Amino acid sequence: MTEISGFPRRETLKSGLAVTIRPLRVDDREKIAAAVRNLDRESIYFRLFSYRKELTEQGLDRIMAVDRPGEVVLVVTQDTGDARVIGSGVRSFAAGERM
Repeated sequence: MTEISGFPRRETLKSGLAVTIRPLRVDDREKIAAAVRNLDRESIYFRLFSYRKELTEQGLDRIMAVDRPGEVVLVVTQDTGDARVIGSGVRSFAAGERM
């Protein structure tokens, strides 16, 4: 997976929840799947463009395989004992921008 300067980064959300923002790791696969399973029906629809209860293996493969030049998948983990993933997204970098 891609290394990126400035990450991991610890932040506190407005709600007071302590989180860590960091690049996706190979061992995050089940954590990503669990995060999707915990979303409500509407959230899943807006993220995956269909109603389903969980990601397919192919869908997980696509998320885990993002390693294109200029892109990195960032995950947000809750700073608790299990460090469960509570969010993710792809960050694209413009030519010349430091990762």
